[in-house]
Amino acid sequence: MEQQQYNKLFTFLWNIANDVLVQAFEKGDYKKITLPFIVLRRLDLLLADTKQQVLDFSKTDTFRELPEESQESQLCMLTRHPFYNVSPFTMNMLRGETDETRLLLNFRAYLDGFSKHVQDVITKFDLRHYVEKLNDVHRLGMMIDKMTDKSINLGMRLCSTMRTMRSYQRSTTTPWERCSRSCFASSTRTTA
Repeated sequence: MEQQQYNKLFTFLWNIANDVLVQAFEKGDYKKITLPFIVLRRLDLLLADTKQQVLDFSKTDTFRELPEESQESQLCMLTRHPFYNVSPFTMNMLRGETDETRLLLNFRAYLDGFSKHVQDVITKFDLRHYVEKLNDVHRLGMMIDKMTDKSINLGMRLCSTMRTMRSYQRSTTTPWERCSRSCFASSTRTTA
């Protein structure tokens, strides 16, 4: 990863901690809150191009007549990913919502719209718990605003840069470090 891009990501994370989480959460909880939101934003960006197709198809009679397993496979074919979201919301749509009650309800609907595999990830991250806590301290909207900031790239370009960085690291590390990174890389490939 280029130093400039690294610095931008570091500043992005620092600003989340400083602007959103400080004085509302323990420092040890920062990563428990930030990481799931980054994953969620990444999924949101991957699904953006096919969002309307998924919504349109999920409202058809043809879709409703399919068995659940076939519905899932059809939606995954549309998104070209092993996951989808049938909620009418995206993180960008939720950005700037001023009514905290409506924001919380819409964000819950957004989370509920994800496919089963993403639901497992949401559960393992305990994301719903942290969403409630963020809402309780009036910071959910701030977190969504930070995650949808146009100046930070959590989309495809970042992933290709990270792959390049990993291959560079493999060539400059010990076999033990390569093995541990390889294990981490394969576990992240299955979720994103």
